[in-house]
Amino acid sequence: MPPFARRLLVLLCGIAVGSLSALEVSHLVGGDNMFAAAPRREFMPIGTLTAPLVGSDGHLLGYLSFDAQIEVPVRREREIRSGLPLLADAVNRTSFAAPIAGPAEGYVPQLQVLRELVHAAALKTYGADAVSRTVITRANLT
Repeated sequence: MPPFARRLLVLLCGIAVGSLSALEVSHLVGGDNMFAAAPRREFMPIGTLTAPLVGSDGHLLGYLSFDAQIEVPVRREREIRSGLPLLADAVNRTSFAAPIAGPAEGYVPQLQVLRELVHAAALKTYGADAVSRTVITRANLT
C-alpha cells in the first residue's frame, strides 16, 4: 500500500473512532435526546374563561370574560386538551386572590396580572415541561 493511502486510512479511522467516542460520551452525560430536535410547539386555545374582577382593595367589582392560549408541544395536545376543565378550575380558585382590576376606577383589567395568573395555573395543572408561554387574546367585562 502506498504511504499516502496508508496515512489517509489512518486519518479516516482516527476521525471515525473519535466521533463515535464523542457521541457515546454525549449520550452518557446528556441523555439520549441531546441531538434530537426540540419538540414542535403551537399555541392552543383554552377557550373562554370567566374570572372575578377584584380591585386592589379586595372588593369584587364584577366579572371578566377572557380568551387565552397556551404554548404546548404538539405531541401532547390531546392530553392537555383533556385537562382543560382542571385548568379552568385552577384559574377560578386563584383569581379571587389576584387584584386583576387596574387603577382607573377598577374597571380596566391588568392583562399582565391576568396572563401571569393563567400561566401559573397552567404550570400547576400541566407542568413546566408542557407549558412554555401564555397569551391573553381577548378580555371584556361581563
